[in-house]
Amino acid sequence: MQKFPRKYCLINQMNRSAISIPSNVAGSFKKKEERQMHFLNIAFASLMELRAREPEISNELGYLSREEFCDFTPLKKLCCQLHNYIAMLKDKREIY
Repeated sequence: MQKFPRKYCLINQMNRSAISIPSNVAGSFKKKEERQMHFLNIAFASLMELRAREPEISNELGYLSREEFCDFTPLKKLCCQLHNYIAMLKDKREIY
């Protein structure tokens, strides 16, 4: 297995995605509803990117072993939780 080359910038992108998730969730609090959804949607998109896109590319290029690739599977639970939270907020918004 190879080390991540700097030229692909995968490490930087994975770090940015990982930092974006909690930053945008935190940024969503105490915002008006439309801004709150905006921040949460960015967090969800970053989470999906971190969960699927970068690890998959890294695995295909031979920079992650299958075991390391599987280390990203716990993010699936977080995806479900954040998705359900966003859906709950949307439903709550439609009720009022």
